[in-house]
Amino acid sequence: MFGFAMQPDEIRPGLWLGGLGSLLHGNVYAHILSVIADSPYEPPATTKSHLTISVNDVPSAVLIRHFPAGIAFIKQGLEQGGKVLVHCAAGVSRSATMVCAYLMATEGLSLEEAIVSVREKRRVICPNQGFYAQLQLWEQMGCKLDESNPTYRYYKTQQAGYNWTQSGTLDPNALAELKEDSQRTETVYRCKKCRRLIATESNTIPVPERIHQQLDPWRHPRSAPKETRDDPGEVGTSLFVEPLQWMQAELDNAAIQGKLYCPGCSARLGSYNWAGIQSNSGVWMNPAFQLHLNRLDLVNHAKTPILAVRKPKI
Repeated sequence: MFGFAMQPDEIRPGLWLGGLGSLLHGNVYAHILSVIADSPYEPPATTKSHLTISVNDVPSAVLIRHFPAGIAFIKQGLEQGGKVLVHCAAGVSRSATMVCAYLMATEGLSLEEAIVSVREKRRVICPNQGFYAQLQLWEQMGCKLDESNPTYRYYKTQQAGYNWTQSGTLDPNALAELKEDSQRTETVYRCKKCRRLIATESNTIPVPERIHQQLDPWRHPRSAPKETRDDPGEVGTSLFVEPLQWMQAELDNAAIQGKLYCPGCSARLGSYNWAGIQSNSGVWMNPAFQLHLNRLDLVNHAKTPILAVRKPKI
């Protein structure tokens, strides 16, 4: 039933990698990390800790956001002693991706070095194209989940777009939350009419020429292409942002494209298109959430005292 994946392999002392078949060999694992959706496995009473990360083995699945939790579980298990098993269905893609992310974070290995190291112990491993792209992004972020990283923001936006095209519905978890912060030092964008906070610098999506190639989760690039230009604000007329919570009313209507209105005063601020919008520089942003700068006030908190912000007339 489980074929070649029946036998688990020890990747590092105490750290084992395998599939569901690994659980049938009578090995006693003190800690079990299940990277699998709808796992039929119930850990025995001898298991000290068990964590399930529910992810399907498809290129569109987002595993990178679970890397910190999975890595922390593995580290804690090894420190407490006893065998640690990381498994998925076959021990080929999902669990192998998690173990590679762990080695990159704890041993300072590059992505290719981690894959080679794991494959020396378990030759069948092969992260799918989407997970490989996420490991590339993990490496680029210094093996830390950096929510402010623009490439990570664009990756999440692409995934939201892909999920929308598959289901026709919006995933509320894909919408970023905005909060007022008196200690903020970054540039913020406010509605010119009512002064409502619309976006911050950390919500913007840069528009480098090849960012769409670098993050394509259905390709399996041998190396990530270099960004040849970075125009973070499209300052000429507009800027692109990640999908935000205040957009939900418009995005919930299941239309492929539409307008974006200020949630405070209903002034038109921009537009969205799940199929994409071409930027000023000719780069196709897909999906796209575009705001017009002539409808916004830009406040640079690093240079402008908060008390100097213009307030609406009463």
